[in-house]
Amino acid sequence: MDTEQDLQLKGLVDNGLAFIRSLTERYGVDEGNNVWHAITENLDAEAKGAIMFAMLTGHSYNRVTLSGCPPAERVPAIKAVRQATGWGLKEAKDQVDIVTGHSSLPQRSIEIPVRDDLSRRDLVRNLRACGCTVN
Repeated sequence: MDTEQDLQLKGLVDNGLAFIRSLTERYGVDEGNNVWHAITENLDAEAKGAIMFAMLTGHSYNRVTLSGCPPAERVPAIKAVRQATGWGLKEAKDQVDIVTGHSSLPQRSIEIPVRDDLSRRDLVRNLRACGCTVN
């Protein structure tokens, strides 16, 4: 079970990644980087390291990347996504359909936000059981 401090670090990593993305989209890479360094100079080394690791590896604590799913396994994949996220049927189906190519949007990987580490582990296990590719 995660401690309160572990949960806070996980939240900081997820929010830090979103913030960095927003900064670089708004100000460009160089200026976004300057703003990021000015803001984070007082963060402890563990938090900074965790955010940088997540940036470099693409691994974030509370997200699962679904990059492939057999079309025949759409229904179990949708069910697994709904259980882990609390999404409704339409939202889960729309997201899984992007991965399986059953959407009007281009087929691509998606990031699925999950509620906690247990939900993340369950989602990864359930999607892999369906033959889906999960990172």
